[in-house]
Amino acid sequence: MRTSFTVLLVLLLVATLNSSLAAEVRLQNQSYVIEGYIETGDYDKLEALVSSKGWYIHSVTIGSRGGDLREAMKIGRLIRKMRFATIAPVSLRGEVRHSMKDPTNAVCASACFYIYIAGVDRYGGVLGIHRPVLSDDDYKALQVDEAIEGSRHVRKTVMEYVAEMGVSTSYVDRIFSTSISQIEWLADEEVQKYFLHEIPEVADWLSARCPKFTPLEAMAWYDEPWQGREPSDAEAKIIAQANDKFMAMEDCKEHERKRISCRAWVKAFGVGKRAGYECSQYDKK
Repeated sequence: MRTSFTVLLVLLLVATLNSSLAAEVRLQNQSYVIEGYIETGDYDKLEALVSSKGWYIHSVTIGSRGGDLREAMKIGRLIRKMRFATIAPVSLRGEVRHSMKDPTNAVCASACFYIYIAGVDRYGGVLGIHRPVLSDDDYKALQVDEAIEGSRHVRKTVMEYVAEMGVSTSYVDRIFSTSISQIEWLADEEVQKYFLHEIPEVADWLSARCPKFTPLEAMAWYDEPWQGREPSDAEAKIIAQANDKFMAMEDCKEHERKRISCRAWVKAFGVGKRAGYECSQYDKK
């Protein structure tokens, strides 16, 4: 009983979109790319590539229809540890834009979703979810009690991971209520509201360390109350101040993002020089 239950847990942690085509892990356009079905060994490929290239690459671009859930979570935890951004294919006016070699990989579904949500900054969003489930043959080899208990443990594993990544656990209900024969594609508005951009913890940290708009500058930048007329001299002065402040904010945030990446890489792989880049200039308190 114990052996078959352990096997069940392993099998259930494999997402149902299986294929003999392993994911390709590569460096492309200053981003790590994971393309294809997620399989055992993809974590090792990504970690080796990251350790060899240095801290200056800050993102992982992903395109996958699914694969091994357990491996996807390992990759996700590496991405979070390294403070990487994640980039999924994006749909603009009905057209999917991506950097995948195979256009059929221009989605992020099933196990890929768990990699995407690990990013400390997220872009794109052709995201699909459904529950992990065994094949008919796998179910036939089990007693019903084993299948029920195994599914319960997998749900708990997914719940803990989603919460760890700061995503609402309400998505777990949606994941496990969506049949394996279907995919729930998240609406663009939902992705924009709940997933895109920096996670709140990082956004708040950057905001605390960098310049902020004054109330007048914020009004000039966001509200533009002079629309439809020429701004007065006083308003023009505020506009110029807001432009300068915005540039200072962005420069500060970019510097701090580099410092985050540098410190994460040094913590993971040690101090040193890789691929011609020194990160010691950012490795401060």
